[in-house]
Amino acid sequence: PSARMSQYLQNWSVPARAAVLERETGPPADASCETCGRDIQTGEECAYRCFDCFHPCLECRSCAVLYHRRNPFHRVERWDRAAGFWERISLGELQLTINLGHQRGVPCPLNPGTRRVTVVHSHGIHTYNLRFCLCPQPDTLLKTPEPIQLIRHGMWPGSWKQPATAYTISCLRDHHLLSLQSQISAQDYVTYLERCTDNVCPSDVTDRYREFMIAAREFSFMRMTKRFDVQPSDALEAGCLAVLCPACPQPGINMDPRWDGGRPEGQEFIDALFHTTDGNFQQNQKMKPLDPDDVALTMGACFFANEKDFATYQSLRTNVTKESTTCHKFGAMGYGTYTGRVSGTVGLSCARHMFVLPTGTVDLTAGEAYAYVDWVQLCGLQRWMKLRLHVAGYDINCQYRINFASRMQSIRERFSFLSSIPYTHFPPTLIAVGKFHLAAHIPSCRFKFSYNFLPGVGMTDGEASERIWADGNELASNSKEMTSGHRHDYHNDAYNDFNVRKVHSMPRELTRKYVRAEKQHAAAEAHLASVSAGMKPEDVEVMKAEEKAWLAAVVDMKNHKTLTNPYELSIERAPTTKELLASAAKTRTHAGRDAMGVLDTVDDLLDAIEDSDGTEDTLHELTTAKNELLGRIADWTENYNMYLQPALEHAAQDVVDNLADVRPSPLHERFPLREQPVPMPEITGRIARAELGLPPIRSATKKDEIWQEVVALDIPLASSFDARVLEQEAVEALVGWEKKVRESQANDALNDLRTHIVTTEVLKLKKIEAPDTRMTTRMGKKIRRKHDEVVAAADEYRRARVALVALGMDEQDPFFRPLRKRDLTKFTMSSEHQTLGESSKGVSWIWEDFSFVDAGSQDERQQAFMREVRRVHWFRTSALYQRWAEEKKLVTEEMFRTVRFFRHFRLRWSGTAQGYEAAGEKAAAAYAKK
Repeated sequence: PSARMSQYLQNWSVPARAAVLERETGPPADASCETCGRDIQTGEECAYRCFDCFHPCLECRSCAVLYHRRNPFHRVERWDRAAGFWERISLGELQLTINLGHQRGVPCPLNPGTRRVTVVHSHGIHTYNLRFCLCPQPDTLLKTPEPIQLIRHGMWPGSWKQPATAYTISCLRDHHLLSLQSQISAQDYVTYLERCTDNVCPSDVTDRYREFMIAAREFSFMRMTKRFDVQPSDALEAGCLAVLCPACPQPGINMDPRWDGGRPEGQEFIDALFHTTDGNFQQNQKMKPLDPDDVALTMGACFFANEKDFATYQSLRTNVTKESTTCHKFGAMGYGTYTGRVSGTVGLSCARHMFVLPTGTVDLTAGEAYAYVDWVQLCGLQRWMKLRLHVAGYDINCQYRINFASRMQSIRERFSFLSSIPYTHFPPTLIAVGKFHLAAHIPSCRFKFSYNFLPGVGMTDGEASERIWADGNELASNSKEMTSGHRHDYHNDAYNDFNVRKVHSMPRELTRKYVRAEKQHAAAEAHLASVSAGMKPEDVEVMKAEEKAWLAAVVDMKNHKTLTNPYELSIERAPTTKELLASAAKTRTHAGRDAMGVLDTVDDLLDAIEDSDGTEDTLHELTTAKNELLGRIADWTENYNMYLQPALEHAAQDVVDNLADVRPSPLHERFPLREQPVPMPEITGRIARAELGLPPIRSATKKDEIWQEVVALDIPLASSFDARVLEQEAVEALVGWEKKVRESQANDALNDLRTHIVTTEVLKLKKIEAPDTRMTTRMGKKIRRKHDEVVAAADEYRRARVALVALGMDEQDPFFRPLRKRDLTKFTMSSEHQTLGESSKGVSWIWEDFSFVDAGSQDERQQAFMREVRRVHWFRTSALYQRWAEEKKLVTEEMFRTVRFFRHFRLRWSGTAQGYEAAGEKAAAAYAKK
């Protein structure tokens, strides 16, 4: 067991059990009432104690009743002498009378009689004698209605004419909060109360489930109107009971007074409303007999659109033929099966802050027919119709928006008399599809409607509705059995609670978003500058002009047919698979051709040995290669002894002259070769070392004799010797020579690495287009081989960098940085491979340099293709920079809107919110200064 449980079992379990049993011990034989002194162990009296009082007294029956007049719902226990245990009993059974209308529970002098009333409290369901007050009111000379008397004393009437059941307000509040937080059903809660009353035979308890459902619904509506300071009526103002998003633009509440015409051209998105539409087929309603006259108490005043106007719209609109699709046949377009009286809901939500928008939800009877979504757009966006820009997200926007204008014109002509839609002209709207759903669309949709590439959308992902539905789906199990009006009231209450919790988290959430936007914007700006610096200025200007023209055209769907995608790699320009797999000739410097050639040969031979199949022919080839290597090493050793050894001896002697404690001895004894070119931590395992940017250690386990011989070869270079020797002037030229060689080796390895990664990604695209399974399998094998080449190039770079550090290069060198495993990432060249969250991860530093594109070793076709890769990378890098720049501006304005919203409604400020206000002012000041 855990340490905590062991402590409990060994030290506290026995004393705790004894303490509990002590509480269950009965009173002594000579016990008396602690209040009046009466003997409570003889005669008709018995010992009573209160279960809910903190310091309960041992009392007689009379005192227990007398002193609980002001706490009539406490649970009392009676000592059963015959059975020997404390029996639970209600004060109602002890004939306690609850008196209303007079202070301190004094009986009304005008009402001598009482009435038996069932009271439902958090502790259970019990029956009490209730005496109502009959005294006339001074202003009307009439008695106070019984339901009002109950409410004034903390009880909600079960009926309004002559209440026979009352529910304590504390009980209704508990159920209200539980239903919002854990979606507990009314039936489960009432069953819980029945078991609190009698856990042995709960079925014997008075059933008050039906009345409880009605009372809970009335109580929640009362609390809603109280919180919004709205007078209850059957003609409430549209959306007056809905919690609004503090960070979204709310005209007349939280917007900058200069917003209308005050923003420079191209900055309209700062005051735009970002909204998404989506359907949910979990929130359905069963096909069962229901009350046809039941209507929502919150009709049109909360999140569901006005039910009466929507019913009129449904009855008068004509059945429009399903529009043909130019994309896939999505279920949201009605290509599916649906059951029930209501098959689901479709609603509007705030795309950036996950708030449900008021009057923007309706019930579906089948799929998401455009008529339903049209009504949602019209009703839900009324208060934002005068804004200069909307950003609209919808899973099937590519189809929904094709004939949107004509459908709106038809609604204007036929339904202008409906009060729910006084405005039917929408502001300019930027149309998008959520990032998660966009992958299911055809390729031509993936860039025209992508939040990654549209102007003015920041880092919005357009999937807020899905997150709302994830929480809201739990409501379905409770509401699908309800009547239509009750179901809407229940959902409205739950959506309000959802929005309220978002309001509470808004300061913390916006602060987090601003900090992230500032950091990511700086990183994206630096990466774009580094990519642009490696290109010709005239090429960059041409691409900037192309990007500007594309952004101006993409916002209008009329231009979509003629648009080309600058953010995608053109497969037509890609070389063939055979050309892609052809090894590109490496550009090597001639300085150090002999030494570095030997090292490369060692690495190649070791890889060949590890990949060998063990056949006789292969072993013969490996033996021949080994012998050639030994010959080359002999030549290198002769040059080493002639040129390097004397310089190293001289440098070692200079070190010895400055160190008195070093005794004369041969060079290799005084300053032996390093086991590794630079001291490194003891890290084992290829992945662990790659995470630190270190080359792998070759393991000798299960390797043959040829491998052992090659690894045992000693090829000394300057980087292999002690750092004190390399600091001497005598070896300065030698160190400088190896630095140049190693830098060339590192650059070549990085270029190879980038080329292999690009080739791998193009092969993956070709694999998607493979015509059959056989070709797919072959392509998969080629991709795996290319991946091995990526790993090999990365390891070669790491070995070169370790040598450079040993030669004195700074660990923080900006050009040769540690190459960790997470740096071996592609940059996305196609939406086919784009993943959620990619834009927040940034781009690996290896893609800051594209000089390998212009390498003369590649043929003309391959060079043209690599230039196309660089062009796509620039466009995507520029788009990422633009989105983060927009995000920073959006969050800054959202912070200020939230501050104005809180002040407008005089909401209570917490310490967190005050700190966030200061952060918002600082951010805005910096933005204004720029």
